[in-house]
Amino acid sequence: MARNSGDIDEIELAAAQWVVRSQSESVREAEIIALTDWLEASDAHADAYRRALSTWYGIDLQTSAEHAVAEPAGNVVSLSRVLDGRLSRNGAARRTVTWAAGAIAATLVAVACLPMLAHRDIPTTTYATAKGQKQSITLADGSVLMLNTDTRVSVRMEDKRRAVVLERGEVALRVVHDEKHPFIVDTGDVRLTDIGTEFNVLRQAGAVRVTVREGAVSLAPQGSGADVLMLRAGDTGMHTDGDTSSRVTHGDPQTAFAWQTSHAIYKDQALSDVVADLNRYYDKPIVVDDATGKLRLTAILTLDSESSVVGRLEDFLSLDAHETAQGIVLRRVAGGRRS
Repeated sequence: MARNSGDIDEIELAAAQWVVRSQSESVREAEIIALTDWLEASDAHADAYRRALSTWYGIDLQTSAEHAVAEPAGNVVSLSRVLDGRLSRNGAARRTVTWAAGAIAATLVAVACLPMLAHRDIPTTTYATAKGQKQSITLADGSVLMLNTDTRVSVRMEDKRRAVVLERGEVALRVVHDEKHPFIVDTGDVRLTDIGTEFNVLRQAGAVRVTVREGAVSLAPQGSGADVLMLRAGDTGMHTDGDTSSRVTHGDPQTAFAWQTSHAIYKDQALSDVVADLNRYYDKPIVVDDATGKLRLTAILTLDSESSVVGRLEDFLSLDAHETAQGIVLRRVAGGRRS
């Protein structure tokens, strides 16, 4: 029976999906049997599958398949036997299944021999926010990334792990735990590995701060001889690029997650540090001189408009604000009282 172009497109799509499933290290016997049934259903299926494999690996699959069947190894043998066990049909079906065994064997050989090629085929997705923006990202495994202001992350859902790179900014993560596929965050010269966790990561000024709200996170600097820390709920790990050790404090993790409700919590922090943090949220920078920057602030600030935030700083610390072309300058009021 003739097929229209729509039918052909559906077959090509199905073939591509079967290639992805069959090349996975976690392919199951039931899936191989289902693939066999699909290949036997039509010569068009087998042809589409052969084309999809050729596109995926960019190699001469017929030659590779013959070699793989002639000299099968380990897992290839077991897959071939699964298919061979179904050779109870007529000659045409038998030939199709024999080809399928070879093609799948070739797929596994290609996976073993061309790991870098397979690695490059896994897409990397980049997410970014501008100043003042937040964005929630749900990954394919159900894990959730919440990006804070001026943040950029890259995500790769690989066969053996889930990999995130925090290039800049801040991200809160709620990870679906999977021992077979660890969740890894690389930022600066630190690697964080999830152990069933909700945690927040801030990268700023050549340093990383990790706060765990639930579960645990391994913090491992990449330098040789570096100490690996295990952070648990309530722990905050702090690491500076280039160091071989990190610091740990313990406290209320809500301070690190307050930005999700548009708040910032500061506890006896130097105003210079507060201003550096606030400048992540606003285009016009807030500027303080050395003397003013040494003032200490304990406050919960609502992160609404910049003018409102500056007004609260003026009230809390008796400051005067003056706007210039370069930014908003905060200075300590002489005598400690604003006019």
